[in-house]
Amino acid sequence: MNPQTRHRLLHRIEEQEAEVKLQREAAALRRQQAAEAERGELLQGIAEREARARLQQEAGAALRRQQAAEAERVRAAVEAEQRRTLLKISQFIWLSFGVLEGLIGLRILLKLIAANPNNPFAQLIYDVTDLFLWPFAGLTMTPAANGIVLEVSSIIALFFYALVSVLIQRLIWITFSRPRA
Repeated sequence: MNPQTRHRLLHRIEEQEAEVKLQREAAALRRQQAAEAERGELLQGIAEREARARLQQEAGAALRRQQAAEAERVRAAVEAEQRRTLLKISQFIWLSFGVLEGLIGLRILLKLIAANPNNPFAQLIYDVTDLFLWPFAGLTMTPAANGIVLEVSSIIALFFYALVSVLIQRLIWITFSRPRA
């Protein structure tokens, strides 16, 4: 959550707390006046002070409960926003690595069906994936027959990038996610 949104939420909470406090005080005053009018001469001295103290305690307790509930709602909203952000980052990671793995898989398929390497589409796939496959070049032998090539190193790269995507996604969740209370 950005600082401006957090500031607006906190400012709104403060305004709501002030409004609730005023409402509670007005309600407590109305209750007190009604109680005094009904009791009139019956309540005197100590009994009257005890009644006021009890009303003030009840009003204070109610206000504290309401403030606690509002603070819990804000905490839950902040946590939900954090989880949404982490989810979007995770989705972006899965999408990026999914596209990469799809391109490598397409390269493997094009090599297996002996696609013309001078074709612009095949050349584009080969050029884009070469960048990600160069660490694996020469890792194993590459069997070939009649133009059909089985790039074992590309298959290994597929598994490697799948593992890397899972590791990155898990590390982000472990690092930035907060356990629920």
